[in-house]
Amino acid sequence: MQNTFTGATDPKWLNSIAEHLNYLVNTKGYSCIKYYNLVNEPNGYWSSIDGNWDEWKLGVKKLDSALVSKKLKTPVHVIGPDATPFNNDKSKYTGTEWAKESVLQLSNVLAAYDVHDYPTKEFVRSGEFEKNTLQ
Repeated sequence: MQNTFTGATDPKWLNSIAEHLNYLVNTKGYSCIKYYNLVNEPNGYWSSIDGNWDEWKLGVKKLDSALVSKKLKTPVHVIGPDATPFNNDKSKYTGTEWAKESVLQLSNVLAAYDVHDYPTKEFVRSGEFEKNTLQ
């Protein structure tokens, strides 16, 4: 299905997401679905958008509009950025900046914020991970 959709802003992709969520929430009655993440680790070079902030941002806005248009009984909101601490040279922002810019540029769209991290066991047990994340 790699060539089925043109990217994170493809109306077919966004409508498919909204339709499936509508089915799960309104037809099947699931009330546990609260958030939807458009792209896993969008700032990664392995991501379907290869770190393209502008594509991701536009896709998030369009997905939010598609979800609002479905008038879900239990609203499903968009979460993001889902960024990693790894930096993609093609991205205009570092992994940490993706989180900051999400708050600054998309606070009216994102209902929750999330990031991924992959600390080593030693980094966590030493307490350095906690010190690092509180900055």
